[in-house]
Amino acid sequence: MIFFKGRSLKIQLIFISLLTTTAALVLTGFILITDSIISVRNSMIDNLTAQAKIIGNNSTAAITFNDPASAEEALSALKAVPGVIHASIITRDGKIFSSYTREGVREQFSLPDHQENDHDFGIDHLSIFQSIVLDRELIGTIYIRSELKELYSRIISNAITIGALMTLSIFIAFLLISKLQRTITNPILDLVGLMRSISGNKNYSLRSSSERQDELGALSSGFNDMLEQIQSRDSELRHSYEQLSHEL
Repeated sequence: MIFFKGRSLKIQLIFISLLTTTAALVLTGFILITDSIISVRNSMIDNLTAQAKIIGNNSTAAITFNDPASAEEALSALKAVPGVIHASIITRDGKIFSSYTREGVREQFSLPDHQENDHDFGIDHLSIFQSIVLDRELIGTIYIRSELKELYSRIISNAITIGALMTLSIFIAFLLISKLQRTITNPILDLVGLMRSISGNKNYSLRSSSERQDELGALSSGFNDMLEQIQSRDSELRHSYEQLSHEL
């Protein structure tokens, strides 16, 4: 890689380790955020569906006896449910029997397409459709529309928490990697220093003092063996040169 060109072994090890750690954490964070979105989404659907069923059961008498005021009173219980901005009870012939709109909401709500036991997720809303059944006969449908501020708020909150944990994890990983990489780089740097000293002073009696039992130890041992051979040959050459000088 171009990035590694001219970089020290220490920098390369730290970069590779951090890149691997960061990639794993980003993937984990993405999975956690996705799971959080799905969990919150399903929770909203379940909660609103449960509310719709309760209101539907409480509205059967109102629909049967054509009492919109009682149905509207049943719908008013949705005031206590955060996010709900509108709800309607629709008769089986598709007409609005009674409706509720949260105070302060100016949006105009049109009659939705008649659906049974379904939900619709939009960019800014969740719509729930729940059948109202009496004696196994469909007598109407309750429609609930909720905004998604709570969903987005929880998603952002979870994303910030996960992001903070990822940042902290990467920082801790950097500290650990910076410290632990020395167990690999120090023996190699010692060999590089020894090589430079021998190359500069031509002193082949120097040896690596590494006592590791791993591949770096094998490299150090092999380097010492090579120095032994070079020193032996150097001694032989000197001895031969001295003899030749003496004969001449």
